[in-house]
Amino acid sequence: MGGMIFVPPQCQQLAVAFIQSWDMIMLPPTLVQLELTSLVMHPSLLDVFSAWTPHALRKIVLCDVIDFDGGALVAALIERMPLTVMSFDVSCAMVDEVPEQQQLALANLICRLPSLNRLGLGVGYGIAGLDAVMRALPRIGFPSLYLNLRSSPDDAAKDSEIVARLVASFPTTVSSLAFDGKGLNTEHALALVASLPRATDKLDVFIHDWTTDMFRELPLLSTLRELRVTFRNVESDDLQLLFARLPKTLESLDIGTWLCNPADIRVHTLALNMPPQLTSFRIARCGLDDSDLDLLDRAWPDTLRYLDLSDNWCFRGPMGLPDGLQKLNLKSNPLRDQVARTWVVALPTSLRMLELEAEAMGANMVSALLERIPVQNSSWRRMKICSTFGFGKCPFREQLVPRFNLM
Repeated sequence: MGGMIFVPPQCQQLAVAFIQSWDMIMLPPTLVQLELTSLVMHPSLLDVFSAWTPHALRKIVLCDVIDFDGGALVAALIERMPLTVMSFDVSCAMVDEVPEQQQLALANLICRLPSLNRLGLGVGYGIAGLDAVMRALPRIGFPSLYLNLRSSPDDAAKDSEIVARLVASFPTTVSSLAFDGKGLNTEHALALVASLPRATDKLDVFIHDWTTDMFRELPLLSTLRELRVTFRNVESDDLQLLFARLPKTLESLDIGTWLCNPADIRVHTLALNMPPQLTSFRIARCGLDDSDLDLLDRAWPDTLRYLDLSDNWCFRGPMGLPDGLQKLNLKSNPLRDQVARTWVVALPTSLRMLELEAEAMGANMVSALLERIPVQNSSWRRMKICSTFGFGKCPFREQLVPRFNLM
């Protein structure tokens, strides 16, 4: 590759990947966000950063930036971060621990940046070295922390000692915590889940193989507003232990990927403990069927505005939905036209978007939609009906187009 890479002088967001020479690019001072991905670290990048004077750089992402100098070059790059940075993410899938120089540089960065409100850390094949970084964080109230951790496949005993040090270094509380532990073995996942920093506002946890103790011990504070929990085909009814502890303060709940067959105990517990202030609820790829909807239909909170039931096994849509619901996602469900009228005529007239597959649009559903949804003279106020592959081949398209925005 030859010649200079042109970056517009007023550019605010820039992503750079696979670049071979930093002599080819000049960073404009207007950048607000910079992402460096899949690069081999070179001293020339340090020269670029030393000469660069950004006015309002807020976000830096370093992803798979390889340092063949034992971490010294990346550490030097971290030390050159402008004081305006508020969000800093660093991850590398090809290292098994954070080199000591980078540990010190990250710890100093946390102390040096006056407005840092997000820190993201990801290590490919181990978690050694992160405790030094965690100790540098404020003990209470850091705004946003993201951790993506993996167990080493080679030395489980050594990793257990490292996990103990990491747990001891965690801050007490953060406002928002995202924890990706799908690469951890069960022992390490349990030790970390039970001792995670307490999230006061938002919590996002992704673990493949949950145990009874994880469901019981995941920290759920009474102030939590948003919760997202992702599994990999959880079959155990121990999931009810989590649902029984859902904070009543939740406004957003996202549950993804469990195996339901059957799941009456889980769904019943969820229905009994449905947070009363919920505005957004996603329960996707969980194998829900009509019998599960029978339980949930009696529990939808009055505050609900968005409901996502995609990728389940429902032959019908939900009923008993509150007035005020604006979006309903039923994509990738085997909806049957024979029973469509039953639930479509009960849809709240406040609905602004319905997502489903075009194949579900049979005569009964179309007739019920035309009957139920109010006529809107202004096209921008019409309800949107969205399908993965559009409605080009839908036989009822001509009937729908005058009344709905098909997408």
